[in-house]
Amino acid sequence: MDYLLTTEGMRRVERAAMDKGISDRVLMTNAAASLYELLEQNAQTFPCKHPAIVCGAGNNGGDGMVLSLLMKHRGIDVTVWYAGPLQSDGTPDPSHMTELLSDAFEDVTAMGI
Repeated sequence: MDYLLTTEGMRRVERAAMDKGISDRVLMTNAAASLYELLEQNAQTFPCKHPAIVCGAGNNGGDGMVLSLLMKHRGIDVTVWYAGPLQSDGTPDPSHMTELLSDAFEDVTAMGI
């Protein structure tokens, strides 16, 4: 498989953007918006009336949660599955989430997703 960027390369790109004053929250929102646009452009090829987004415990999970918010705001019936560590009651364990993911999770929960 060919990669445009390695994980370390992407970290350097993100760090350079943040060094220029672009917040990690803006980067996350832009990533989600770009993916939403790509999905919208290809809706005929990949029709899906009830998408599900699986989110892990890192910032990429936050990207997925922000994507679900964009979908919800556009009237799409979206489901989010959290695949990170859980508490004993089966709910997501916020102590294992990045701050950005935790904020996005709170937004998703507040929107009833």
